[in-house]
Amino acid sequence: MRLTITSILLFSFFAAQCQQADLIQFNIKRSQITKGGMTVLGGWAIGNIGTGALLMSGASGSDKYFHQMNLAWNAVNLGIAALGYAGAMREMKAKTSTDNYRTVLQQKKIENTLLLNAGLDLAYISTGLYLKEKSKNESDNPEMLKGFGDSVMLQGAFLFVFDVVLFFRHSKHAKALEPILTKLHFTGDQLGITWTF
Repeated sequence: MRLTITSILLFSFFAAQCQQADLIQFNIKRSQITKGGMTVLGGWAIGNIGTGALLMSGASGSDKYFHQMNLAWNAVNLGIAALGYAGAMREMKAKTSTDNYRTVLQQKKIENTLLLNAGLDLAYISTGLYLKEKSKNESDNPEMLKGFGDSVMLQGAFLFVFDVVLFFRHSKHAKALEPILTKLHFTGDQLGITWTF
């Protein structure tokens, strides 16, 4: 009887250690996906800031306002990218959580955030269209409305594609979570581990 109990305990410990190692790798990969996304966002932001600063001074009319808005919008994007990148790096260095519940929670949180952002991106595009249309009937500075509208539509369109692509990358990665979570199972009178080869 003692040998059986000892075997079960050792087996359980070994299986739990394997599951923890798998969860660590899963969470590190999630952080790497986020880090890659923040690198893309930061690159887009730096490109727009540089282009906006370079072209704004020589531009006139709606083009001037277009570059001005691109510069301002992407200063915010750069801040978001820097914070997101730093957060992903912190998670990777900490090897993140090995807790099943927190892992699932973090995965759902990032997917839901990206879906919410994609909805906001569509609102940005609509706002840009509205500003551009309003510029046709506005006597007070229609160039500003058109330039800002064009910029907001461009930025919204980029962010929509960015958020949707990042969502699908995270969603695809989430499929690796189910085999990890179902590897070790306890039914009340049986303890089992499932390995897929």
